Amino acid sequence: MRRGIIIGIVSLLIIGVILGRVLRSRPAASRQGRTSPKAGGEPRLRREVETVSVEEIKLVKVIEAKRGDMQNSLSVTGTFYPWQEAKIESKVAGKIEKFLVKEGDEVEKGKPLVQLEKKERLIALAQAEASFENAEGDWKRMKELYAKRAISQQQYDKVRSGYKMAKANLDMAQAQLDNCDIRAPFSGVIVQKFRNEGEMVAQPMGMPSTPPLVVLMDISRVKVEVDIPEKRIGEVKVGQSAYVTVDGYPDKIFEGRVINVVPFVDPVSRTFKVKIEVPNEGKLLKSGMFARVKMVTKKHQNVLVVPLKAILKRGQEEVVFVVEDSLAHLRRVKTGLSDEGKIEILSGINEGDRVIIEGNYGLTEDTKVEVKASE
Repeated sequence: MRRGIIIGIVSLLIIGVILGRVLRSRPAASRQGRTSPKAGGEPRLRREVETVSVEEIKLVKVIEAKRGDMQNSLSVTGTFYPWQEAKIESKVAGKIEKFLVKEGDEVEKGKPLVQLEKKERLIALAQAEASFENAEGDWKRMKELYAKRAISQQQYDKVRSGYKMAKANLDMAQAQLDNCDIRAPFSGVIVQKFRNEGEMVAQPMGMPSTPPLVVLMDISRVKVEVDIPEKRIGEVKVGQSAYVTVDGYPDKIFEGRVINVVPFVDPVSRTFKVKIEVPNEGKLLKSGMFARVKMVTKKHQNVLVVPLKAILKRGQEEVVFVVEDSLAHLRRVKTGLSDEGKIEILSGINEGDRVIIEGNYGLTEDTKVEVKASE
């Protein structure tokens, strides 16, 4: 009896072990069955990807290298001044009888601007003329007597001196009268008027100076004064071209030339004063206006030129990429002058080469490229 019970227990344990193994193996097999298609497909998909070769094509923009003129320039700011300026004053004392001009009037050289009262000057002139006529008559008579030895040398010299003095007084009276008409010393425009009719001018000696009658400026051409840094003064020469712009006429460029380099450096700013002559057709430019000046310091003509953005730095070298047969080729270049987004090419490429100006960053030799259509 006891032996049968032991056999039954052992049989149950063996059955339990077998059932446990069967139950554990079924989920693994199920999982393996679900993943086997994927696992079996991965090598096949990888082989298909590896058999397709995709070559990257980079989109670029090109421009042909062409010949043109290049220049170096120096950009500074300055102020306009008139070609000539004069504060017109009176040479003689008197009352202003009439103003013949007003502010803004253009006048020619020699035109009367202001007229002083002439009554007293006319009287003085008449007296001088009378005195001169008397002295002239005496001298003529004395010359005849002196020729006949009828008078002494001393008497003759005294009469001759009287004649000369009367002539000088007449000339002075005439000059005083002429100076009552105050005239323009040069052609220009009246920019300021300080006095009014009825006022006295030309204060006596020792009195405080009075303001001028008017200010006259010649702006048929103007000067621009600019300050050039000491380290760049060697680039500036008399006769160099200069291009001037002003805020009042932003679309217009006024061409001038350097006429003077002042041989003195400002000890504070370390700059030199340079003067530029600018023709002023239409008198658009006025004294005191702010000027932006670009002076051409160096110029090369008929040289190979490309856009500045075509140049890349590779270490210490400058390079460009050109397109040949849909491939990008690196060219080492030497450059010269650069200005306004352009640069001179001294060597490395030829005229007509198709130079990449967009899409050139990151390119390598023989990269396949596609050229953008021109916009």
